[in-house]
Amino acid sequence: PIMRLVGHAEAIHSVKFSPNGNNIASGGFDKRVFLWKVYGDCDNYGVISGHKNCITEVQWSQDSDKILTSSADKTVGIWDCSTGARIRNLNEHRSIVNSVAGAANDENILVSASDDSTAKLWDPRQKSCTFSFDHDFQVFSARLSNTGSDLYTA
Repeated sequence: PIMRLVGHAEAIHSVKFSPNGNNIASGGFDKRVFLWKVYGDCDNYGVISGHKNCITEVQWSQDSDKILTSSADKTVGIWDCSTGARIRNLNEHRSIVNSVAGAANDENILVSASDDSTAKLWDPRQKSCTFSFDHDFQVFSARLSNTGSDLYTA
């Protein structure tokens, strides 16, 4: 490897580059998100904690200032990268949340996918999910179009 990033105590489940290309976020079974610089010595500049079970996916906001996480603790987290503070805790799923994603052109539209056989559409400014899409089976992944007008699930 060109650079080995060491820090997680358990297996890593998700790794993503920030949209600006300067950072990497990693999350996994140790319930933490590690933030890494991409250039130079690839310093670990932050650790985000707060989930009660493993992190299943990490995503960056388009401005690279926030991290979105989905977790086996049945929640979605929105985190401030500079402070590590949780901005929102979205907690209406009834089972493991497998996936989270935001709309590229609208930071106020998020989607999550869960083992409870739903995909939920969120506006973080609201107290509850905007809409819940029922499926016949678990939903492992969900993505939004850039504008947030189209939802794709698997």
